Amino acid sequence: MAEKVRAVLLTKRFALGIYLQRRLAASGYLAGTVFEHRSRLPLLKRIAKRQGVRRTVDVLAYQIYDRFFRAGEFDSAVGGILGNDILPAAEASELEGLSVPSVNDDAACRFIAGLSPDLLIVHATDLLKPETYGLATRGALNLHCGVLPEYRGHDTIFWALAKRDRDHLGATVHLIDQGADTGAVLARAPIRFEDGDNDITVWIRSFKAGVDVLLRILDSEFNPIQGSSTRYPHYPHRGLSDYLHARHRW
Repeated sequence: MAEKVRAVLLTKRFALGIYLQRRLAASGYLAGTVFEHRSRLPLLKRIAKRQGVRRTVDVLAYQIYDRFFRAGEFDSAVGGILGNDILPAAEASELEGLSVPSVNDDAACRFIAGLSPDLLIVHATDLLKPETYGLATRGALNLHCGVLPEYRGHDTIFWALAKRDRDHLGATVHLIDQGADTGAVLARAPIRFEDGDNDITVWIRSFKAGVDVLLRILDSEFNPIQGSSTRYPHYPHRGLSDYLHARHRW
């Protein structure tokens, strides 16, 4: 019987990250976890530099709105789709992990190198530098909520729904390279829009489908799917105006 892949998970300490950590541990793949706790300030500065102050305020407004008015929707979706036991553990998991401001920090790299992993598994972190994903002998896989290559970037489930593109809902597992969501696609996990769905429920269901696919391919040869040569756009973080305009479109 082939030896199990030794994987280090790089994620955030939130309900989805904890769920993925538990599934990897239960399946015997998890060698360790790095939890990234990024400040919002660098992100907002990048948005301001690239898209302007007005766009930055719009994105920040949505983040505030989401925290105060949509947290209940998120908790309900997580409880209904992933299980109610995930939410309390989002604050303090019983599984150990290293907490760092960035997965590319020296401390994170030393921690990863010390575990000598075969693979890095990434979800919801900043982009990995080559010297970070090069620490694993088989590179790194990203679990992306969104269908690649059509929906690269941020909030891609939201943007697909905002465009009324129900044919591109789901998750993608792909190899990480130096681009943003540009690595070779290994598997897609499409889902169908159901009665009562919204951007949050579709996001959580897509994530769960992606975890299921990820676990099925971990012992495979990681053969890429034939991709498209078309260069698709990189979607930005949603702003409050985007959400208010689109929330009745699904």
